[in-house]
Amino acid sequence: EGIRGYALFEAYSNDTDPYVLKSDAETMVMLRQADQDLVLSICSPDINQTEYLYTNAQESQPVQRMIRLKGEWEIKNNAGRVSLSTGNGYTDVVAICQHGQPVEMTLSPVTTSNPDMDAQSQIKIFRSQNNLIVQSAEAVVEVYNLQGQPILKQQKEEGETRISLIHFPVIVKVITSTAQRTQKVM
Repeated sequence: EGIRGYALFEAYSNDTDPYVLKSDAETMVMLRQADQDLVLSICSPDINQTEYLYTNAQESQPVQRMIRLKGEWEIKNNAGRVSLSTGNGYTDVVAICQHGQPVEMTLSPVTTSNPDMDAQSQIKIFRSQNNLIVQSAEAVVEVYNLQGQPILKQQKEEGETRISLIHFPVIVKVITSTAQRTQKVM
């Protein structure tokens, strides 16, 4: 009861929907409200193979899907193939889908009275040419490719740190003693 499903056959935008405001491509979404939390499942029906034969030894390739949710949410738990970007009253959820299997997660609403949010806003992550720039207090920086595989993990000092990378986009997680921020960098 209370389960809502979306079968989106192409990019989607709807400012009046109570949950899903936008999708970047064909995507299957299921969600349900569980008290204050949102249980969410995202799936790409495209198994992303270059050859479409009756039998095929080629493994399906990972594909990135983005949906925009109404409201500001944070990850409570997930399968590890998810990143969130929150602000301006919405949340962009980026999931790495593969094999036609759903990526499942539970999201909790971001509360404005949360002192962790102030600490999180002190973490800045962005790209300048082939450099990943991280501005924060002393932290651990973890960088993952879009398939969720680790590329780099390093300790950084307070201030600005430049990390030279060859391949973008990446998912970056910065963990300080008071906050954590995960962001996709194009």
